[in-house]
Amino acid sequence: MTAAGGTPRLFADGRFQTPDGRARMVPVPAQGPAEATDAVFPLSLNTGRVRDHWHTLTRTGLAPELCRHAPEPYVEIHPADAEPQGINEGRLVRVTTRQGEAVAVARLSGRQRPGSIFLPMHWTAAYAPSGRANPLVAANVDPRSGQPEFKHTPARVRPYRETWRGFVLTREPLAAPADLDLVWRRIPQASCQLHEFAGRGDAKEREVLRRLVTRNAPGDVLRFEDEGAGTLREAYVAQGRLTHVLFATSAGSLPPRDWLAELFALDELGPAARTALLVGRPLGRAVETGPVVCACRGVRQARIETAVSEGCATVDAVAEATGAGASCGSCRPEIVRLIARQEVRHAA
Repeated sequence: MTAAGGTPRLFADGRFQTPDGRARMVPVPAQGPAEATDAVFPLSLNTGRVRDHWHTLTRTGLAPELCRHAPEPYVEIHPADAEPQGINEGRLVRVTTRQGEAVAVARLSGRQRPGSIFLPMHWTAAYAPSGRANPLVAANVDPRSGQPEFKHTPARVRPYRETWRGFVLTREPLAAPADLDLVWRRIPQASCQLHEFAGRGDAKEREVLRRLVTRNAPGDVLRFEDEGAGTLREAYVAQGRLTHVLFATSAGSLPPRDWLAELFALDELGPAARTALLVGRPLGRAVETGPVVCACRGVRQARIETAVSEGCATVDAVAEATGAGASCGSCRPEIVRLIARQEVRHAA
């Protein structure tokens, strides 16, 4: 809507509001960041978007398929910056700036420039209270545009050093426990909600969480506990259907989550599935692990790498063999990189 007497559409005649009608380009001297890195905060924090998420997950968080590629907050870091800190792939780390701190999963990548780290901006308190990027960004803005300096904030990265970790699967989302200092992330699944967590307390802290999660759990309980290994597995079944699953450990490994999420789609939990819950792994079949590349088809990186090693030298060939890249196409650039990486390995 235009004010009375105003112009409905500016520049419709192809002229600018200057005497000669031509635009005036004003060069602006380049300036460095408002705050430089130093010995305490030696890394430059860059924040931004990732492939399959939109804004603060207000829409994509409702689509489990779109959460497969980047299911939880992560920080991408070059191996040369990760090694001196003892940071390995998949480890929880603290990203700290003068403004705040976030905890995210480490992703080591040679695509990340040394001295710089990347933390996506999508997660909020509804999905990952400890993994929010925006509170870490310094309140520096461009003097002309007012644009915040999202692409540079001095930061440091250190291991989180959790003493125990685990996950909970429920049919409805759970709120992060306000009275426990835990790293908590919610990841939507097709038939349930996955909640990943990690803590720095002892067995009492884990027991408090267990009671909070299961206090309203109906039905029968399947339980396995090894106090020596700090391992706990619990599953609640009501009217033949799975309602809650809790896995936690202080020393051992945790199983893949996909097969557990699939059990929530069953109308009747059979004897084999009940046994698998106690054993902690599916019986009689292998479970695919590793990062998901194609969110539409649920194709993981290992499957694509196998197809490439067997002779799929183009994206279309990979799509024909695995289905990856045959739908929306957003994963095709990543498939190209996997093919190129395999070519480099063969050349070496």
